[in-house]
Amino acid sequence: IPRYQVLGAAISSLITQYFAAITQAILAHRFFKIGFRLNILLRFIIFTMISMLICYLTNFMIVDPLFGMLIASTLIALAAIATGLFSIRGIYTILKSDKES
Repeated sequence: IPRYQVLGAAISSLITQYFAAITQAILAHRFFKIGFRLNILLRFIIFTMISMLICYLTNFMIVDPLFGMLIASTLIALAAIATGLFSIRGIYTILKSDKES
């Protein structure tokens, strides 16, 4: 981490979070008999790779950090919609059902 500074800390944190998520998924499947859907895992992996690519490219292409963060956040949100991990219709349904109760 000292050699790569902030980038090293971010990468080590990302790796740690992935191992924690995988461990939790395995334990949930084993102890609580929660189903495992491969298509969601594949979409999540694709989304993660797209997000990392977006962050990498905006880091080098956009000089202003605040503007780069805004562009990266917008593109990552669009990637979440494109991969099906985030559903605008689902959010609308939740908001609509909340108003009815």
